[in-house]
Amino acid sequence: MKDKDYCYTFNGPFSAYCKKFIDYKRSLGFKICEPYCHRLWDMDNLFSKYPLVEGAIFITKEMADTYVALRGNESVKTQHLRMSTIRQFALFMNRIGFDFYVYPETAFVKIKENFIPYILTHEEVVHLADVLDHIPYLARYPKYHLIYPMLFRILYGCGLRLNEALSLKVCDIDMDHGIIILSNTKNHGQRIVPMSASLHRY
Repeated sequence: MKDKDYCYTFNGPFSAYCKKFIDYKRSLGFKICEPYCHRLWDMDNLFSKYPLVEGAIFITKEMADTYVALRGNESVKTQHLRMSTIRQFALFMNRIGFDFYVYPETAFVKIKENFIPYILTHEEVVHLADVLDHIPYLARYPKYHLIYPMLFRILYGCGLRLNEALSLKVCDIDMDHGIIILSNTKNHGQRIVPMSASLHRY
């Protein structure tokens, strides 16, 4: 997922306020990407069936419960994100003078952390590098055999997140000093990462 400013076209009862909410979040330094906008669009679209009129718009507990209800086989994390979205939107609307039901944080579903990391052995890392170094040249993708070995070494040698590595530009690599300058980071700050001597030479 590319972390970039993105927005849907809203057509529901809260369309104008969804746009204002996004502008508000961006003014605080948040990057609003496609999944976030999709949740807002989904909420706005869902509430189109409620008889709301201009000047008397609202979100009730019933509406909020309908929006956050578990859908099919979706993950608990997805449901949790909807709960957070409608809560933040309601808090924003109340700040500008409305009286929306605010979904309580105490009612949020719990996300279970069941991630188990796999630690590669030195031999596995060497094997991966060897496999990538032997990607054949393909006329349709003439740069693949150059890009993937380098991408792997940057990820492994510098500890970059995947989206950070994929967002790199030539100007982000300081070859004179052997450093990588990251601007598109998780917390929206700049980070400077040194390369090892071997990675710098590569």
